[in-house]
Amino acid sequence: DDRVQTFEEDRWEVFESSGGLLKPHPVSKGGLLEERPLAEAADAGKEFGADSLERGPPSAAVPAACLEVRPPREQPYKFRVRLCKDENILGMALDVKLKGVQIMRIGAGAVQRHNDRSSLVAFASGRDGGGSDDGASDIVRPGDFIVGVNGITDTQDIIQTMRSRSELELELLRPAPFAVTVTKAGQKLGCNLIFQEGQSIAVDIANIAEGAIADYNSSAREDFRIRDGDIILSVNGCLGSAARIVEQIKTMEVLELSLCRIEP
Repeated sequence: DDRVQTFEEDRWEVFESSGGLLKPHPVSKGGLLEERPLAEAADAGKEFGADSLERGPPSAAVPAACLEVRPPREQPYKFRVRLCKDENILGMALDVKLKGVQIMRIGAGAVQRHNDRSSLVAFASGRDGGGSDDGASDIVRPGDFIVGVNGITDTQDIIQTMRSRSELELELLRPAPFAVTVTKAGQKLGCNLIFQEGQSIAVDIANIAEGAIADYNSSAREDFRIRDGDIILSVNGCLGSAARIVEQIKTMEVLELSLCRIEP
């Protein structure tokens, strides 16, 4: 019973998905984002080390208290894996997002067999993973995004290709999350939130309109501006369930958002 659910403050819309696949739907409004005071942000940034911090130049249009000291955004990790399905089982629970297909869970099947082989090879060779902290650069994890299959990049076609083909080359992306502090102050977010009811572990941001996000973007550093298609991974440390993420957004005034962006 896969359903697409959008949240617009007190109004909910539920759409039946087609063939179990999530399709983007037109959505509109949605809270107030603020940047943290400079002193608070500087304390939060100390863990990165002084050499890695970026301090934006003062701006006459932006009060000093609204400026943040942030390290540069990390870059996502991209890799490819080749799979051969056995008995048509890949062994993944998937969520079709506005951009890419998120892997929610991995069970018995071709992906787990690939991971087992890759772990053994990495252990035997002692290689450091080349971008992955688990010792194998091509191990597939929950939370990774499939952004292409056999050269196909459209999300609906990705699903169809994985269903119909036995030989697959997956192009995967492990996003680099970035943090934004949101204070609603009784206002709307200025966007809609999209997820599959009872399934999704993350929430899409769509149709940013006039409101707090637009206000935030007007003074935020460019690489930290919120865009359509950005994905909320957690709110106030709550992660793993889109429903719980949305509940935090509905009930809490101050929101610590962890976001990711799927870029080509």
